[in-house]
Amino acid sequence: MRNFILIIGALGFMQVAFAQQPGMGAPGKVGGGAPAGTYTISGRVQDAASKVALEYATVTVYSSLDSSMITGSITDEKGGFNLPLKGAGEYYIVASFLGYLELKLPSIILTEAIPKATLGVIYLKSDAEAIGEVQIVADRSQMQMQLDKKVFTVGKDLSNTGTNAVDILDNIPSVQVDVDGNVSLRGSGNVQIFIDGKPSGLAGPDALRFLQSDQIDRIEIITNPSARYSAEGEVGIINIILKKDRKQGITGSVSVNTGFPHNHGAGLNLSYRTKAVNLFTSYNLNYRANPGSGFYRQEFFGDSLRILEADREHERAGLGSTFRIGSDFFWKEFNTITVAGMYRYRTNKNNVSLLYRDINADGELLASSDRVEEEDELSHNFEAELNYRRTFKRKGQEFVAVAKWITDDDIEDADITERVLLGSPGDVFQRTYNKEAETNWLFQVDYVHPLPKGIQFETGGRVTLRSIENNYSVEELENGEWTDLSGFVDDFTYYEDIYAVYGILSGQYKKFSWQAGLRSELSDITTISEVLDTQNNKLYVGLFPSVHFSYKFNEENSVQLSYSRRLSRPNFRDLLPFGSYSDSRNFRAGNPDLDPEYTNSFEMGYLRYWKSGSLLSSVYYRYRTGVFTRITVVDEEGLATNFPVNLGEEHSVGVELTVSQTLWKIWTLSAGVNAYYFQSYGTYQGESLDANSLAGNLRLTSKWALPKDFAIQAAATYRSPQQRSQGRSLSMTSLDLSASKELFKKKATLSLNVRDVFNSRVWRSETTTETFTRYDEFQWASRQIILTFAYRFGTQTKQQKRNSGPGDGGGMDEY
Repeated sequence: MRNFILIIGALGFMQVAFAQQPGMGAPGKVGGGAPAGTYTISGRVQDAASKVALEYATVTVYSSLDSSMITGSITDEKGGFNLPLKGAGEYYIVASFLGYLELKLPSIILTEAIPKATLGVIYLKSDAEAIGEVQIVADRSQMQMQLDKKVFTVGKDLSNTGTNAVDILDNIPSVQVDVDGNVSLRGSGNVQIFIDGKPSGLAGPDALRFLQSDQIDRIEIITNPSARYSAEGEVGIINIILKKDRKQGITGSVSVNTGFPHNHGAGLNLSYRTKAVNLFTSYNLNYRANPGSGFYRQEFFGDSLRILEADREHERAGLGSTFRIGSDFFWKEFNTITVAGMYRYRTNKNNVSLLYRDINADGELLASSDRVEEEDELSHNFEAELNYRRTFKRKGQEFVAVAKWITDDDIEDADITERVLLGSPGDVFQRTYNKEAETNWLFQVDYVHPLPKGIQFETGGRVTLRSIENNYSVEELENGEWTDLSGFVDDFTYYEDIYAVYGILSGQYKKFSWQAGLRSELSDITTISEVLDTQNNKLYVGLFPSVHFSYKFNEENSVQLSYSRRLSRPNFRDLLPFGSYSDSRNFRAGNPDLDPEYTNSFEMGYLRYWKSGSLLSSVYYRYRTGVFTRITVVDEEGLATNFPVNLGEEHSVGVELTVSQTLWKIWTLSAGVNAYYFQSYGTYQGESLDANSLAGNLRLTSKWALPKDFAIQAAATYRSPQQRSQGRSLSMTSLDLSASKELFKKKATLSLNVRDVFNSRVWRSETTTETFTRYDEFQWASRQIILTFAYRFGTQTKQQKRNSGPGDGGGMDEY
């Protein structure tokens, strides 16, 4: 423990020392004798027609003497900005936002007598010829560090065009996606995934593969969530924000893609907005057939050495569609009511072939069989949501109420045939049935109240009610009759009710911002097994404090400290006592008696901007108790079962860096790296499961903007080996290449994407215990080539056109 404290202290000292070095950007030609931070320019940015605040709009300050950039920022959720300057001088402001005409404001003169300029409201007007909000993924150069989250705005990462949410997340720094589509952050899979800030049926591993990239606006990474967020998730929250156009009139986009292996789809996003209402809808249809392969070799040390080898071939083919529709109603200036719904349909045909070979110690083949599973899967998901937002004349005061209903039904029906090629017994015929029905209710209220001297109070409550019914059975054909297979039949029910309240105080004094909060959650979880006639109840109450501090040296340099306490509840599949039966030699199961794990997380971050790039660096430390991890046990017959258990504790410390640099106007390099060291301690049935490892991942991207609106990009990824409780995962590298061309006055984009050029995205691992060793290789999908065409369109309302003069990009009003 002492070594961890020393490491954190040393790294933190280096960050603060680096933060106070002189800026790298070109300073403005300014002077003045007032103290630093006295000179400021502030204002708000809104849509000219609807008067809606434009969050994430860019506001840049230039020197009027030589047009050098002095500082810049993006607007907050109210469209506001407040830019401190180093001294007096003459400046001009440029405001811009994707899909709007850029606006250059007249020069402003700041003096010692008049050190502050309040611009009021800056109105940006929609540009019908501009590129619409249809770019696909997060561009690492467009990253903003806020008090309690990092925001990766929509950018132009070409390697993800025509793909899905899983591929996008896999390109976010420090986010990884495993072979089953499970998402992890900073090396941990205990992360909460939200859609538009709330639970959703679109957030599961399978569903994320059907959430297409042209529906996503931005992604928020919240590594130390404040008390306003759910306490669930050891390493934090990933929030996927879907698109909703802010421009008036009719706007939208349509896209089509095709690829090899089969990857074909089409999508439509459409919006119609007036001052009183905003109607939005989207539809996406896609078909994919992902072939993959795998191999494992298992050596079991019983009375004699027994070896099992298995070659795997699989294909997951499916047709999926998602339909979203909703409306915002703007009522009496301060009220917004949102009604929205979503329906998702998916049908899959999943085929798996396993060739088993049993070998003795001398390498002789004793037995061989070929196991084939053909599975049909059908899934339906409905969501309905009602939101009410009330703002007030007092700036910052707000009340929000949300009600959401989610239902998800999934049916899997499979036929399995295992034919003996050598040895005995004879052929085996089996069938499996799995039906899962889930219902979720969410009720939430939040209230923000400004207090004197820049202090703000926030409070709220949340209730989530979740139930899942799972009917699972495996039958085997014996003497012409189907009979249940013992240990693989059950009706399992899961209830999870969470009740939460929270309070937060926050404030700002000059360059210093702070936030402190406390959340309380009561968890009532029950699992019932009808066949086993067992019931497990878990009832516990937890307090989860959070603290955030930030200090802005200037607009280009800021540092942040944060702490939060979190918990990770076992998910439904971790508690399910049975799992997949595709592989009759290796089973994946749950543990109904799992307890939650708790995490104390500390983090220091430093953000630096300069004229041609940016740097985000973070140092973090996590202490976990009640850690649950999956282990594998092999019985006397050589059959392996993988299931989760609660271990003792874990310490981890890491460093995260994200840097972007434009070398020339046409060439931009970016890199994201996460390196961490952990130590975990625990035992299971007398076996030590202690582990320690230094591990990390790296992503490098090189992007060239060529003449005539051509662009090309190369992105390389490396994941290091990592020790586990029973072995280690091995390294993996991959390379993606992409190219694009803007067409029809930048209203359309044609892009070509080759994912995993060298077909090297293969997961490999080694498992070692006192009774067996195992080596695994698995490739979920082989190399993919995708061609995508996207077209954006939009019309301005008559009112917008009347307000637009020749060369006019907007206007400015006082408060």
